[in-house]
Amino acid sequence: MTAEELEARLQQWKHKYFEAIAREELQQHYLHTLERALGRLALVAEGLDPALDQQLKNLRHELRGNRDSDRISAILEKIQTLIQQDTSEQNSIKTSSALMLELLEAVNFPPHLRKEAAALAKAIKVTSDKHQLASYQSQWLELINSAVSSAASDNTDAKRFWQRLLSFQPRKDHLKMCQGVLFGLLEKLHLPEQFSEELLEIRVAVERHMTTENLPFIVDTLASLVNSLGREAELQKLEYRAFLTSLTDKINQLDMILLENANEEAEAYQHQLALGEQLNAGLDEMRRDIDKDFHDAYQLKSMINLKLTSLCELFDDYRHADESRHMQSQRQISKLKTEMALLEDEAQRLRDGIRKAQESMRKDALTGIWNRQAMMEMLEQEYVRWKRYQNPLTLVIWDIDNFKQINDQYGHMAGDKILKEFANILTESTRSADFVARYGGEEFVGIFPETDLIMGTQLANKIREKIKEARFVYEGNPVPVTVSAGVANFAQNDSADDVFKRADQGLYQAKKLGRDNCVSIE
Repeated sequence: MTAEELEARLQQWKHKYFEAIAREELQQHYLHTLERALGRLALVAEGLDPALDQQLKNLRHELRGNRDSDRISAILEKIQTLIQQDTSEQNSIKTSSALMLELLEAVNFPPHLRKEAAALAKAIKVTSDKHQLASYQSQWLELINSAVSSAASDNTDAKRFWQRLLSFQPRKDHLKMCQGVLFGLLEKLHLPEQFSEELLEIRVAVERHMTTENLPFIVDTLASLVNSLGREAELQKLEYRAFLTSLTDKINQLDMILLENANEEAEAYQHQLALGEQLNAGLDEMRRDIDKDFHDAYQLKSMINLKLTSLCELFDDYRHADESRHMQSQRQISKLKTEMALLEDEAQRLRDGIRKAQESMRKDALTGIWNRQAMMEMLEQEYVRWKRYQNPLTLVIWDIDNFKQINDQYGHMAGDKILKEFANILTESTRSADFVARYGGEEFVGIFPETDLIMGTQLANKIREKIKEARFVYEGNPVPVTVSAGVANFAQNDSADDVFKRADQGLYQAKKLGRDNCVSIE
């Protein structure tokens, strides 16, 4: 998952969370209002009719008890029937109108029912016709049932809707749920080591300062951390882009230098051809002059000297031009060497940055040892080496016993401290040729070259004993910690998955034996 996708999901989750909180609070307020209105209805109507009094008593009892929406609807229907059967028309109309208006004015109806409720209340106020009022009573009952159904429709078990809602504690339950979600998210985030301090601060906030007021701040801080990771990736992309742009420019410069050298070489070649032609022409002319009948030796000597002087001037011109071209070529070669050195430095810096970034992404931010991604890569490498040379190779899986209970009893910060100390013990207890990684949660994996099953089991037990004897303390309180381990070695026709599954089976058996055990499987 990319940083942008993760940020979008966090924002979507945050938005849905606050919507759910607001919806639950509004729903609770609405249902409490509805309950109070029904209670007031029962009190106002009491004493008008014995049968009606009994139904009103049933209504009050239901409101204080199960709050079954179906039973409440049935009682309301009986109340409507009793109202319709009242022998005194005036009294019936007055009482029915008062009861219905009392409820209509008291209830805060959902938005889609408010207009209908207001229109019904207005009509009830002005009516004095018995038959018309009966029609309004039907509308009134449908409206109340719609309100109850609307409230109950958000739950899978409508019959127990009222009791569940009134016993629900939204802030406490939501905070506990959010705390678990945030810890799960923090656990799955594989951030570079440079973000470890910020990650620790967020874990402390989730562990110790998780309140309704602080939750938005914690979510914003986590989102900012993820955004920082995105910005870091974007900066690296920009740096790579700048390097590629610089590389392109330097390659273009090198092309220009090489082109200039090629042009100068071509020009020098043309000069050589021209010099050769001029030299041949001068020598031919001297031969023709010598073939002439000179009567004076001095005149012949002067003519030859003149021709030789001319040829020497041609050579001097060529030598000066050649020296100039040589100096220009040396300058270009020097510039080329400088550009190549700069290019090599930039490439090396980029390689170092990529190597550090890749290494950082393969390290566990909490413990500082290798993470699951690095472990899978190393397992594949060691498997290929084992297939080729068939040297002993063993895999161990450790799991901290009752880690969830430790988190629940002492807090996640205590759990984090135990994970870090366990990682330190693993590192100190293994060779440089060995490979240990945090596989996820409280699980750690070790890959041990040149180690058979017996040696691997001895090593796993040695580390198990060290953990058992170590004194884990959190905020002055001793925390008892044990681990279980499963060990498996690579055998003929094994795949890496086969060995991992056997080690996992060994771990499972160690847990079944009562934990603080080590089981090896061939």
